[in-house]
Amino acid sequence: MSSDYSFVNSMPPENLNETVLTERYFQAIDNMTSVFAIRPDDTVLFLSDPLIDPRVFHAVAGIARSRGVRPELYSSSNWNSGIFPEELKPVYEKASLVVSTWFASIGDPYCLKVRRDTGQRTVKMTYFRNIDVLKTVSRPSLWGKSRALRAGSIRNRRTSRSESPIPGAPTGRPISRRKCARTC
Repeated sequence: MSSDYSFVNSMPPENLNETVLTERYFQAIDNMTSVFAIRPDDTVLFLSDPLIDPRVFHAVAGIARSRGVRPELYSSSNWNSGIFPEELKPVYEKASLVVSTWFASIGDPYCLKVRRDTGQRTVKMTYFRNIDVLKTVSRPSLWGKSRALRAGSIRNRRTSRSESPIPGAPTGRPISRRKCARTC
């Protein structure tokens, strides 16, 4: 008997049929437009860092422009400072939808206050940093876990910052011995 267990697989083989891949891709595109939920009366602000794939901004801009909205883009190398820049506060206050990779856009007290007071919506770009993610197998679970922070309807919902959108990915939470015995 061979000690090679490469033939053992608990998952069915991935279907790489071109028609199935096309279906999945358009499903991802539709899901993406639902996550961003850009409305014709929105003022869209995109806060970016130099590490994000520029095609992501152009994809979001394409959704916005198809609805008659012209988004503004600000890119900074200080995106992980945690403090929102003073010079952008007037622009930030005018935005009704903020799409951001910046940590400050979700944690800075100023940004939290603006969202609470104005009803501004925010989409934090944590996992969608490369347009090619739309073509990956993990895409459905990734988009399913994305959340637009909406004032009012989702304001009181608490979510874990350590929650991973990809099943089986590390979450940053400690694993109990009991769970480790089952999964490790």
